[in-house]
Amino acid sequence: MLQDDWAFNGDGTTHVKAKLTDEQLNEILQQATDKNYKVLPVLEKYSEISIPEGIADMENGYYQLDIDKDDPRDYTLTIIDSDKKEMIVYIWFM
Repeated sequence: MLQDDWAFNGDGTTHVKAKLTDEQLNEILQQATDKNYKVLPVLEKYSEISIPEGIADMENGYYQLDIDKDDPRDYTLTIIDSDKKEMIVYIWFM
């Protein structure tokens, strides 16, 4: 699944969701561990960013939140959901 929503001024979002096989999930979970992803759920709260709905109730898996140093409203959130066997990426750019 790919969903893009961009304005003419360059602001917007991209949402990508991919189903994973058991083998892919195991490989990605190992990579997430190696790259120091954090364990779900996402507990951080930031006033500058808007984390999409439905993320707070994900409990099994890993995530990484990369916030742009120049503009804290811009971020990429990567989630590996072990329960649904999905990898989800949100890109928010303002």
